[in-house]
Amino acid sequence: MNLSNLSLSTRITIVITAVLAVVTLVLGLTAFSITKHWIQETAIRNLETLAAVRQIAIEKQLELYLAHSKAVPRRQIETILQVYLNALPANREVHRKELLQQILQAHIGNQDLEKVGIFSTSGQFVASTGDRDGQQTPRISLTASEKLKPFIMRLYTSRGIFFLDVYTPLYNQIPNFIGTLMLRLNARELIAITANYTGLGKTGETLLGVQQDKMIYFLTPLRFDPKKNR
Repeated sequence: MNLSNLSLSTRITIVITAVLAVVTLVLGLTAFSITKHWIQETAIRNLETLAAVRQIAIEKQLELYLAHSKAVPRRQIETILQVYLNALPANREVHRKELLQQILQAHIGNQDLEKVGIFSTSGQFVASTGDRDGQQTPRISLTASEKLKPFIMRLYTSRGIFFLDVYTPLYNQIPNFIGTLMLRLNARELIAITANYTGLGKTGETLLGVQQDKMIYFLTPLRFDPKKNR
């Protein structure tokens, strides 16, 4: 187009229109960038909020699992276990039965409790309320924090049901570490929290794991690989 053949007013109109088109394009790109940034920030804030809520729920549930150890007559078990360890092998059976009687009482009125077991410091069974098949032997070498209070080990699956093992260190009066008390609890409440994918889209998931040496073990099943635990 030859602008020299157009009137001044027409040329001014074309220039203004071109400028407005550029300004509109710039404003549109700016608005798109701002909107995109706002959407991203909003999504991140929503995920952070959701993560905080899930973390609180998980911590409360884990505290409830750990609280089960308080319902077991720990002092009596420690006393009987020390007598059992001091006794000659031929005389230990009577004390083992006393230990079994103590841990059987823990099952009364506790629907979440699947099994109670007592291990020696070498990881050998002393007494158990269930069969020993598939039982995870606790680590003999405990960390300083694990020797002070109950702690949770990785998830255990049996008959398609998830169970969580709570281990409590046992001491004599000296005090010396003399064994470990194991509580196997139904983990359905914990699974209900981590298996809730609301707000996590098509790929998001809540993971809960513990570190043992250089390995990370997942306490809860993965969303897309439920059988994998590490």
